[in-house]
Amino acid sequence: MKKTLLVLAITLASSVFYTLRSQPANLLANPGFENEQTGWSGWGASLVISTENPQEGLNSARFTGNNTLEQTYIAVEPGTEYKLSFWVRINSMSGNDWGGIRIAAIEMYWSKTYASEFYTTANRPVGQWFNEIISFTPATT
Repeated sequence: MKKTLLVLAITLASSVFYTLRSQPANLLANPGFENEQTGWSGWGASLVISTENPQEGLNSARFTGNNTLEQTYIAVEPGTEYKLSFWVRINSMSGNDWGGIRIAAIEMYWSKTYASEFYTTANRPVGQWFNEIISFTPATT
């Protein structure tokens, strides 16, 4: 069966912490940031690995401004359902460019995107961890 490659992209703004968990088999490298940023790439100067109030384990990623973080080329089987589970905590919204946080799995060459809504303090609790899940089935071609 042909494998499809996905890009996991996380776009964040303002003061946000998050960790990612996938059950039962985790396809992400270093999902809880226990090995700092190993396995993750992205852009934006405001990303730090924080030990302050992680949802689970010792670390979380903290963003204090616009940032994108991603894991690229995760091999998946077309036609198989996957669930991307993640934990997010929004501490504050500030600045003129605040747009919220959005989690997405993107098929190779941007042929299809499976994304969450934008999470903000208007639709999620401030200062509390919340869990969300994106279910998706990659294309068969």
